[in-house]
Amino acid sequence: MNGFRELLFGNWRNKGVAMFFAVTIWFVAYQSELQTEPLRLRVELTPKQDDRMVIRLDERGRDGQPVPFSGLVNAKVNGSRKQIEDFRAAIPGRVQVLLDAAGGPELGREYFFNSEDMALPRSPVEIISFEPVSVEIVFDERVDELLTVEPVYPVPEGWETVVAKCDPDTVRVAGPRSILDKIRLVAAPVSIDSEGFGGTVPVEIRHESADGLSVRKLVTLPDTSEVRLTVELRVKQREFSREAVKIRFLVPPLRRSYRIEFEESAVPLKFLGPEGEIQRLEMRIEEDPAFFVAVEVPVYDIPPDREYTFTFTEDKLLIFGFSSEIQKLQHTSREGKGPWQCRIVPVVEKEQQ
Repeated sequence: MNGFRELLFGNWRNKGVAMFFAVTIWFVAYQSELQTEPLRLRVELTPKQDDRMVIRLDERGRDGQPVPFSGLVNAKVNGSRKQIEDFRAAIPGRVQVLLDAAGGPELGREYFFNSEDMALPRSPVEIISFEPVSVEIVFDERVDELLTVEPVYPVPEGWETVVAKCDPDTVRVAGPRSILDKIRLVAAPVSIDSEGFGGTVPVEIRHESADGLSVRKLVTLPDTSEVRLTVELRVKQREFSREAVKIRFLVPPLRRSYRIEFEESAVPLKFLGPEGEIQRLEMRIEEDPAFFVAVEVPVYDIPPDREYTFTFTEDKLLIFGFSSEIQKLQHTSREGKGPWQCRIVPVVEKEQQ
């Protein structure tokens, strides 16, 4: 028993030292062993020129067809375990590659990934390959301009717009020329009713054909992404014209009599107002031969002993039984002509003899 114990625990210091050196040698050998490992890089390709930008990046999919570049490049590196660990720790979260994009818009320029362009940390680690090997890249001119913001909203049935404006009405936009030439800026409220709308809404970037998400990645609004939208509505208006509408002159009852001299018994008129009221007015004029418009004669201000010329315009005419929202306007046949005139003549009764 003592012999076994001596065999197991005897000379323990020498055995411990030997074990320490054995582990150290193994660890150094393990860390120094050359090996190949995968390394994933997040890569951003950026033009060197400030007035240029990348508008499209494609890589080859598994079927050989182009697909949008994911921004990830899988590299294979060769080196010792320690070298690879140090190299991986020194790589930034995003590797930027600066490209020469001088010249006009280009289609289908192929770029091959390489460690020199990536400006990776100095290391004895060797990069063996990249996947994808290359990407197809398209450049365009970066422009900055003001575009008008267009109010877009659904109008409730039976209503129409009186006022629709944005403040500011133009917004600065930055992006590739090929896309800015085809976009429109829109201010669209979530909902709107007959009371209209007033409030702040986001500016939407809409493109006639391109995918909205890809456009928003390329186009920016440097100054503001919101505008104040004001929308005022009214009941839908309708216009109706009539070449001859009977006219009457309203004279208040007085002790003295007056005679109204007017050349026409009917006048041409144009009516504008709420669609329902105009429709009812049109039917009334068509069906009622006795329908008339009237004008009040201010005889209180007229000298009782002499004739007086009274002028009036369409807006002074009265329509009984209809909404005051109906406007009386100048008929096209009277364009360029002045107001109407009539003569107000006092009637002198003959003295009885």
